[in-house]
Amino acid sequence: MVSAQRLKVNLPDSPPPQVIHDAVCPACCCLCDDIALTVRDGRVESVENACQHGRAWFLSPPKENVSAASIDGASAPLDAAVAAAARVLRAARYPLVYILPDMASEAQRLAIGVADWLDAVVDTATSGGHAPSIMGFQNAGKVTCTLGETRNRANLIVFWGTNVVKTYPRFFTRYSAEAKGMFVPRGRADRTCIAIDVAENETTRSVDNSYFIRPNADFEVLNTLRALIGGIRLDADRVVRQTNVPLTAWTELAEQMKQARFGSIVFGRGLMHSRGRHANCETLFRLVAELNDHTRFICRSIRAAGNITGGDKTMTWRTGFPFGVNLARGYPRYSPGEYTADEVLARGEADAALIVGGVASERLSNAAAAHLARIPAVYVASRHEPFTVNPTGQAAGTKIAIQTAIHGLQSAGTMYRMDDIPLRTRAVVPSPLPSEADVLRMLEDHLRGG
Repeated sequence: MVSAQRLKVNLPDSPPPQVIHDAVCPACCCLCDDIALTVRDGRVESVENACQHGRAWFLSPPKENVSAASIDGASAPLDAAVAAAARVLRAARYPLVYILPDMASEAQRLAIGVADWLDAVVDTATSGGHAPSIMGFQNAGKVTCTLGETRNRANLIVFWGTNVVKTYPRFFTRYSAEAKGMFVPRGRADRTCIAIDVAENETTRSVDNSYFIRPNADFEVLNTLRALIGGIRLDADRVVRQTNVPLTAWTELAEQMKQARFGSIVFGRGLMHSRGRHANCETLFRLVAELNDHTRFICRSIRAAGNITGGDKTMTWRTGFPFGVNLARGYPRYSPGEYTADEVLARGEADAALIVGGVASERLSNAAAAHLARIPAVYVASRHEPFTVNPTGQAAGTKIAIQTAIHGLQSAGTMYRMDDIPLRTRAVVPSPLPSEADVLRMLEDHLRGG
């Protein structure tokens, strides 16, 4: 009889998990760079230090067995798809290149290079989101600083038109209200936090004082504060009619701002996209500049998720303008209300499109999305743009979709944090798919070759 001991087989142990420290989380504009990831068998097994949005982003399994490319819904070799994309885009008379934020700045640079070879209109996601702030900055300038300066110095923080507690929870805890810093060692106990918004939300319930203003009254509120800081007397009845808040409350806030050791206004879409839009932002920037006659004050805008700030930086570096640039004459022309992706598509002008780094239809108006569905288009992204193939097997216009590795998870590159600081992301799990930069480099080579 053979003993059980002799039958024992020493099977090889599974490889130990890899722990990656100080990874960058691309789930939002904070780009938190203190994330610890445990990776096993090519998947992220656990995430430490991230918020719920970051954990969900890292733990969402990447697509398996995905074809790298398709033409009108049929799988195709990558080289053939890129060659077909070059033919489609070269044949267009007025092509559009739309750069979305789920990609590295290296890929954004290449996308702008492709637009240059095509004499195309090139736009970024900023045109549909942060454009009012950019335009206000162009008119008035902006006093700002890094997130680290706010964390270490700000003892008064005003959240205006943004629900950061819900949308960007680690901005609230790591960089602003609850963060312990060099000159605010007790964190929240050393700070006064205020919210200005049109309705109650998680942020207004988490601060020391909230001002609930009339919808679309941001411009009036900003000028009320500017007047009070400048020593101008105001009519109390008119102020409350226009803003929904008594003059005494605004007088108290203006004095608080002037007495702050270091103040910060954090603003979001609630201010940027209310009536006035870029005029609101311009007025805010002038308010902050005037506060610096009394103390140290800065403002900081909350950006959308991903590398949207990098798109502004790369576009400005390559063309001189941040978004909405027309290269059709061989040199850049800038018109924020004319050369944006939404406008060019909604007017039916673009006859082909290259969509890179995201799903364009999520950011376009119905008219623009409908026109995009009708024209030839090339999609280069980790998430495919949805399109319909008719019963004959042909899409409305030729549709070429090239699947890419997920940036920040399966491919590495540079991203810009909301405060314009570049950070290097890592490829933490392997992928057989190319990066956006790989595909765009191939596409540019085809276009340059004739």
